[in-house]
Amino acid sequence: MASERSFPVITGIAARLPGGDGAEGLWRAASTPGAYAAAPPSWSKRDLLEAVVDEALAGAGFPPGPPRTGTGVAVVVCAQADARDSATAPFLHGANTDVLSTRAGRAPVTVVSHACATGGFAIRLAAQRLAAGQADVVVVAGASVSDPMEEMSLEAVGVLATGAVRPLDTERGGMAVGRGAVALVLERAEAAGARGGGGTIAVAGTACLVKPSRAESDPAAMGAVLRAVLSPADGTGRTRVDAVCAHATGTALGDAVEFGELASLGEELGWTRVPVFSHKGALGHLLHTSALAGVAHAAEAMRRSLLPATPGCAAPLAEHPAVRVSTERSPARLRRVLVNAFGFGGNYACVLLETSGYERELVDD
Repeated sequence: MASERSFPVITGIAARLPGGDGAEGLWRAASTPGAYAAAPPSWSKRDLLEAVVDEALAGAGFPPGPPRTGTGVAVVVCAQADARDSATAPFLHGANTDVLSTRAGRAPVTVVSHACATGGFAIRLAAQRLAAGQADVVVVAGASVSDPMEEMSLEAVGVLATGAVRPLDTERGGMAVGRGAVALVLERAEAAGARGGGGTIAVAGTACLVKPSRAESDPAAMGAVLRAVLSPADGTGRTRVDAVCAHATGTALGDAVEFGELASLGEELGWTRVPVFSHKGALGHLLHTSALAGVAHAAEAMRRSLLPATPGCAAPLAEHPAVRVSTERSPARLRRVLVNAFGFGGNYACVLLETSGYERELVDD
């Protein structure tokens, strides 16, 4: 098992979502069925990105002005890599990096685009940069604002709901596109500790896979990425989890495949009724930014020792000996949570979060 101090830690979380801002606002919004419908029409990706990057760095304890660190700060933006997108097109051409925040200065900006798994890929890239010493601080940010082309494409493949969004429900009928922005500040644990920045939730593992396919979920690819994050090639098996923040958007096929693969994996690993939850019935599907919302939501649940419910789910999928759908918020000791993010075209990503001192807690148990 790699030392926990080698894992990057989350030191800042910021959000702009219907129903609330910041980590507290995200927590409230993620528990409110249909919150996605209240997004202001005036929101723009550019303004949202600037706001959340600035607030995430402030929340991490950095004073006004560019962070002063040994190797500096880097920014990773989750976006649709499309020149039509006026908010992110400048980043694709290496210009206007100051648009994100004066706090970030002229930090190098990288745009990542892997459909709805983008956030997971971005977090993996951030962790790799920190491990390689290329930066002391990496801000991962993304924004989702209604794009007619995106919604038309989702409508064309028949995945948009005509009524309430009901993830992991036997009567689910599709997803809703969410609107908002999330930013996470990741730091090497040693660097965060040295400046007194703390950080009690670590990114203990990531796994990403691209297997070109059509829109539908590929069970084999999904299973492969799940196994990769819990049984990495370095032999540091991390098979035990306390909960899963599912990708589950409310689609008929996607939710069933994901829950089925979690059940199969859980059976192999000896899980017992591990709770699976989704916030998509509240926040909607934030597309390229969805994994960041998932990680932020899971981190808040771990910090609060509260297992989230699954808003919109009234008739949960049949319980399996290994996994069950969480339908009620309840107190829980959440020390390791798996976050899933899957996208059209064969993009799959998983992020494993872990509390500081997790291995010592296992010994105490």
